[in-house]
Amino acid sequence: MIRSTLAIAASVGLTVAFAATQGRRFQYSDGSMTVLSTSGRAELGRGDAYHFFLKGAVSIASLAQGLTLTADTVTCDTALGANKKTELRHAVATGGVHMVKTVTNKVGKQTTDITGTRADMQSAPNGSIVNLAGPVKIVSLDQVKRKTMTATGRSAVAVLEPGSKSSLSSGIRGATLQGPVHLVMVQSKAGTQGDSTLVADADRMEMKNLGKVPQVVLIGHVSGHGEGASRVGRFSGMTRATIQLNAQGEVTGFGTEAG
Repeated sequence: MIRSTLAIAASVGLTVAFAATQGRRFQYSDGSMTVLSTSGRAELGRGDAYHFFLKGAVSIASLAQGLTLTADTVTCDTALGANKKTELRHAVATGGVHMVKTVTNKVGKQTTDITGTRADMQSAPNGSIVNLAGPVKIVSLDQVKRKTMTATGRSAVAVLEPGSKSSLSSGIRGATLQGPVHLVMVQSKAGTQGDSTLVADADRMEMKNLGKVPQVVLIGHVSGHGEGASRVGRFSGMTRATIQLNAQGEVTGFGTEAG
């Protein structure tokens, strides 16, 4: 009913608005995307594209992109993707921004959880670029392999996979965080090996080629330590550190530079 109301009104050049009333929220759904907020406005652009102005407890879920976005306010554009499902093309979110990217691959579902105070997301066929203002927190979680990578910083730029299915482990292709940056990597091991943990601090961090030939590069005033199977030891006063990972996100190499 909501979809048809929007379509009919837009076809005659009207702007649709749902004001907040007791027990009522702005709602939009077409089977592949759901939009909820306390109040909002929707305008139809070219084709099946919509422009949304949303305020108050905003929640957007795109099934085709495996993406959910919640925030205090969101202005966004949607359009049909190649699979004829509605996708977020551009979104600016402010206040309590929380994004969850979920991908499905041969080993199950993996997620990347992103929080910040402001996010500007631009989608493209080869991935979504998200500019984040902080404090920013990015958590990549692989429940099957029991791996977690948590990174915090002042600001960040992240590149997400475009769809909900991917060979990449967590749906994030890469990210750059500006510091001070804090990184915690945990790999839980079965049996008697225990957990493998790596903790580091730096001025900047780059997560590159995640899922292919992945590595994490820490730059400027690098310090940290490793415990358990990581065998990294303790380090400080470094200008650069490179953490090599395998396709499963496990630490396979570590190197530092000073001077």
